[in-house]
Amino acid sequence: MMNCKELAIDFLEIAEINLLMSIKDVKPENITKTPHPEMNPISWIFGHCVSHMDFLHSLFTDSNRFTEEQRKYFTFGVDKDTIKAGFPFSLKEIIECYLDLSESCFKILKEFPEDKYDTIVSDKSKAENLFQNIQRISLHYMGHTGQIVMIRIALEGPNWSYVGGISKELRKKYKNSWLKWWEENKSDYEC
Repeated sequence: MMNCKELAIDFLEIAEINLLMSIKDVKPENITKTPHPEMNPISWIFGHCVSHMDFLHSLFTDSNRFTEEQRKYFTFGVDKDTIKAGFPFSLKEIIECYLDLSESCFKILKEFPEDKYDTIVSDKSKAENLFQNIQRISLHYMGHTGQIVMIRIALEGPNWSYVGGISKELRKKYKNSWLKWWEENKSDYEC
């Protein structure tokens, strides 16, 4: 039986692999498109998810990896006209930032004492304890993963669906496949 800490990390890893797999093989020309004008594009949705990992990471480091400009652009409730004006960042830059954040954050979470997972980590956490923060972020990822999948289906036809990667072995297989794809294709997402 998993303890609270292991369960939280496991849940976040499942959400993460589904988020990453949702953008695998996305056509570069589709990262800023939407099938409906009121929807956000994949580029914004992914960056918005990165901002949540940045928040989680900042609970332990008191600093953000995202710039102030990036945090404002990817925040909930940002004006649709701002998003429609164009993607001011490279998706490659955002993904590379995420991979760095994720690696660091998971390392911190694995080293953080289990008995501290039920404590409030920071006032920024809206009075949620660490376990609840991880649950919220994981569920948030899964909701946005569903949006990305639906956008891709509308723009590209049937492709990856979710939820996958429940077992650690399958997550590792998916992650290795995703990282291989990313290394081979990341230059396509520089603009």
